Amino acid sequence: MRIALLAAALLLLGAGCAPEAPPVAPWGVSNGPPPAPPGTPATPLDYANPAQWVCRGDLPTDACRQDMDAIELRPDGSRVTVPFVPASNPGVDCFYVYPTVDLRMTPGSHTDFSDTTAMRSVTRAQVGRFEQVCRVFAPLYRQATFGTLLSKDPSQRLPPLQLAYEDVRAAFDTYLEKFNGGRRIVMVGHSQGGGLIVRLLTDRFDGDPALRSRLVVALPIGSDFVVGQLPNVPLCTRDDQLGCVITFKSFLAGTQPRTWSPIAPGKVNACVNPTDVAGNGRGTLSQAEFPLREAYGGPLLGSMFTGAPFLLVDSAYSAQCAEGVDGFRYLGIQVTGQTPLPLTNAVWRGALGLHVFDMQLAQGDLIEAVRRRIGGR
Repeated sequence: MRIALLAAALLLLGAGCAPEAPPVAPWGVSNGPPPAPPGTPATPLDYANPAQWVCRGDLPTDACRQDMDAIELRPDGSRVTVPFVPASNPGVDCFYVYPTVDLRMTPGSHTDFSDTTAMRSVTRAQVGRFEQVCRVFAPLYRQATFGTLLSKDPSQRLPPLQLAYEDVRAAFDTYLEKFNGGRRIVMVGHSQGGGLIVRLLTDRFDGDPALRSRLVVALPIGSDFVVGQLPNVPLCTRDDQLGCVITFKSFLAGTQPRTWSPIAPGKVNACVNPTDVAGNGRGTLSQAEFPLREAYGGPLLGSMFTGAPFLLVDSAYSAQCAEGVDGFRYLGIQVTGQTPLPLTNAVWRGALGLHVFDMQLAQGDLIEAVRRRIGGR
């Protein structure tokens, strides 16, 4: 089980702090054609083609519309099946970028999309249930490999990250031109994907009042973001605030972690508690959502629960932004109720913390953050 947990954590890593080699995960990319070397010219992807999308909200079937029912584990230990009800005609779109799935240690870009199982699995786990409040658009992109993220050589690290961004930027521009139709937008990403969302916020939203007026909320989770980074896209401080950012990195409460990336002197890493955006104290994460047969929920929880593809864990964790080391703020997670996750395991006190569960522990609250801002219950 511990190997599976480590593999899961490494799957979603988007920053350079990890063991020398990741174990193989069944939902990660660990073989196939070698990554394209850093700086290799590539023809731009055609995002008008449905095949270049993991999820595309204008299509009737995709990875985000496949069997999202759940089993709810209630505080008294009882279990209830909860049918998934997608929004019938939401006036909001969610543009999502998935995290690192290419686990290979060779620096370069993932350019082979003959098998998109890993991308579909993680996308479905992290954002599929957002279909309760929005149409989901999730492009494939030539992401940087795991080895790229570990490299300290700028010539190895920067070109693949730039290629990944060029793809995501092209996908977003195609989305705006062909599919958006003036709808409001939620920006979502995790880890490497969260960093790419931050770059889109910088390049497309911060200097464009018209586009900012359509931004419901941005959720670059598990990525680097400092307080005051974007002059016109602030951190959220109210539940009804529009055009703002909710971001955090999850660690067990009391661990005092360090940053994965340097923080400039005088700057502070941003942490917005999704249960308490005003920052008044500790809040209860209303509902964690774990996939049972996909991605990182499968090896851990699949043998414990059957009957639905997701597990909802009700009010089992509390969360509070806390001070780490050297200007690093983090979301401190504490177990307060019934949970199947062995968070007492020492692996969760390492440098990665709860990175693998960033999106899952708070998913119910992140979805609720969108719902509140679009006028839902």
